[in-house]
Amino acid sequence: MDGIRSLLLPWSNQSKADRRIAYKGIHALAGLLLSSGKSAILDATYGPEEVRQELSALSARAGLDLHWIQCRVSPEVAVQRFLKRGESHPAVDLNEGRVRKQALAYPYLSGVLTVNTELPVETLLPEVEHYLRFGRPLSPQALFSEFIARAV
Repeated sequence: MDGIRSLLLPWSNQSKADRRIAYKGIHALAGLLLSSGKSAILDATYGPEEVRQELSALSARAGLDLHWIQCRVSPEVAVQRFLKRGESHPAVDLNEGRVRKQALAYPYLSGVLTVNTELPVETLLPEVEHYLRFGRPLSPQALFSEFIARAV
């Protein structure tokens, strides 16, 4: 998300309007890939309901299943990773407090794959691959309902 936003809007101040443009860009690129018979992996938080609706519509137009993978991280590790990013990272709207708050309050979906990103990536890949091959696709309705609060 941050990469697409900085590519489309290099002067962005991370406003809600700029984030909406970035999501539209992600969806447009995914649509091009899907219409060419390719798969698409979209990397963004998808917190706002309107972007989940757009994603659901994109999946329906393409006639493809939607598999949702959530990445869980503790607030402490999220802040540590944020502090290691450096000044050149495009998410200029973030600070330690906001990162901690987002990690605590993210509205996780139930019934989808949630991976603990504090584990080494090589331990997560088999689980992700199995889910993509054999896991139940996410129903469009699940994008708009059944959000659960993250347990603290």
